[in-house]
Amino acid sequence: VIKHGAKTRPPTLQEMKCMSWQAFIAGARGMIFYSILEIIGMNKTTPFESRWKDVIELTDQIWEYKDMILSIEKVDRIEYKENNNIAFKQWKYNGYNYIVIANLGRENQKFEINLINKYSVVKEFGLGTFKQHDNIITFNIEPVDVLMIKYKLDKSLNSSLIIILVLIFLIISAIIIIYVVKRYYKKDNTKKFIDKGLE
Repeated sequence: VIKHGAKTRPPTLQEMKCMSWQAFIAGARGMIFYSILEIIGMNKTTPFESRWKDVIELTDQIWEYKDMILSIEKVDRIEYKENNNIAFKQWKYNGYNYIVIANLGRENQKFEINLINKYSVVKEFGLGTFKQHDNIITFNIEPVDVLMIKYKLDKSLNSSLIIILVLIFLIISAIIIIYVVKRYYKKDNTKKFIDKGLE
């Protein structure tokens, strides 16, 4: 990495994370890192131990989400506002949706997504922040940042729906029972009236 004519330096851990996840956002299914000789060669200016630790942390992070990256599950529908300084991709794995967002610019970026339905949302990693208002998620992504969220349909919404369906079932059942009882009672009274008349 060369900055304004300064001496060459290796990318920081944050820069490596951002570059790597941009590749996965673009459709990469795997990644090979090279070359350890470059890290060893810069030992005087950037100690090998610290740089190797960064590489391990990055590869551990990618390995943690390998099944998600390779997943072919159909993602839930979302809506979003375009931002040319933002790259993102959505995955679904094991019932959970994942969205990875990378800031391609040099300034903080705002990004908004409509999840359509109500979900429970948690941040997996990243320096940025997000706010959730109903179905709308608003992100504030820092420069050279990559942020991941994980979300699943809100269980409380499912519970409320089940309760409503049960109540509807009970009401319909009660109406049917009342109707049957009234009809039987009316029929029984008519029969008694006819029998009494014949006597």
